[in-house]
Amino acid sequence: MIQKNIPGFVFSLLCLSGVACAMLTSAPETPTEIAFPTEVPPPTASPEPVFTPAPEVLRLDETVFLTSEVISETNQTPLYTLSAQTPVLQGLADPRVTRFNQTVAALVQEEVTAFKEMAQDAINPPEGNGSFFELGFTVLSPPGDLISLQFLINGYSAGAAHPYHYTRTFNYQLSTGQELTLDQLFLPGADYLNALANYCQTELQQRLGSEVFFVEGAGPQPENYQNWNLSFEGLVITFDEYQVAPYAAGPQTVVVPYSALADILDPQGPVAALET
Repeated sequence: MIQKNIPGFVFSLLCLSGVACAMLTSAPETPTEIAFPTEVPPPTASPEPVFTPAPEVLRLDETVFLTSEVISETNQTPLYTLSAQTPVLQGLADPRVTRFNQTVAALVQEEVTAFKEMAQDAINPPEGNGSFFELGFTVLSPPGDLISLQFLINGYSAGAAHPYHYTRTFNYQLSTGQELTLDQLFLPGADYLNALANYCQTELQQRLGSEVFFVEGAGPQPENYQNWNLSFEGLVITFDEYQVAPYAAGPQTVVVPYSALADILDPQGPVAALET
């Protein structure tokens, strides 16, 4: 049996040899070369981050808000009660915010100290309730870069005939961190006191009449126009009791429209901020 299978085995080997030779003769004489780059490009760098510089003046009116702190006090010797509301800006640690808070706190404290000194000298009848002091504030300016505060102060000194009332004002520009003065609203050299006096005297004359109106209290002197505020409607001038009229007539307020002052208002001044 083994001898009969040998020729077939040999035949198979011969066939395999022939196939191998055919594959070798059909292959290319030289192998295909694989091309490699002579220089490897550097890896692509990440783009530089875009840096946008912060604005020189931060819009504080978009980041801070106005609150208040109230102090209340009762004293026996001398007998008095006291309540004072202090404006406080919150929302951001900024020197302009700190300056505002320190300045208004000093203003309120000044009024509180003056009242306490007066209360020491007051005559306290046995049946009386002693002296009292109340200080609050109102924001007259619209929301924005300007804060225009009107402090309303009511008080009574024990033994006096009647209570007293008076006003203090405070105007502050957030972007500059500065308290505003009246002359900063107008063009340099403008005769703004005469312009204000002419408008206010005409208004008060019509309102109060010649027999009641104290014309000199609205004359063009700086002390007559120290209580002023900024509002959307115009420049608000407050005359305290006794300044332009008797006590019974109370304090008087005149709103001077900005249109009446258009010729002398500084178009680049603080009032322009009311339009933004």
